[in-house]
Amino acid sequence: PQDVVAYLGQGEHAGKVSDLAYHNSLMVQIWSALAARDGRLLATGTSDGLTRIWVASNGTLRHTLRGHSHWTVVTEFSRDNRWLVTAGGYEANVGLWKVETGERVRWWPAHRIETASARFHPDGRRLATGGLDGGSDSMIRLWDVGSGRLLQEFATRGMVVRMDFSPDGRRLALWSDRAA
Repeated sequence: PQDVVAYLGQGEHAGKVSDLAYHNSLMVQIWSALAARDGRLLATGTSDGLTRIWVASNGTLRHTLRGHSHWTVVTEFSRDNRWLVTAGGYEANVGLWKVETGERVRWWPAHRIETASARFHPDGRRLATGGLDGGSDSMIRLWDVGSGRLLQEFATRGMVVRMDFSPDGRRLALWSDRAA
């Protein structure tokens, strides 16, 4: 869309990965980027451990979320756009943030070694995380968003890179470096 051109740039390098890897003059690499479902906001996770929430229509920075010690590899909006979950590379912690205020609501170690993926359940009350807990295999954990309580966990093969719930929330599809 034309609204994004001012932020991403124009000319011979526009649209190339190297151009997308920088936040203007901040010179940090973008590790994850996701638009909210209504398209009004964009969240970026970067190599400085920060997550930034932007207004998509004009590129205005709305919030800077601090907490991760390495790059932020996961940004995920809840379906109602009220919450944002973040996770950092080489880090077990997951952050739950209020999108409207940028306030950190919860911070917890979802996995022992690294949390590599997160996805909200369609009901918005649960969150699935995938990460390393030892060895080369992953654990999938299902959390209660309101309390932060662990509801269920199961092992899977390889590092889970991405996952998604079916629209009815009864199934969870996984993509890992060794299985799908």
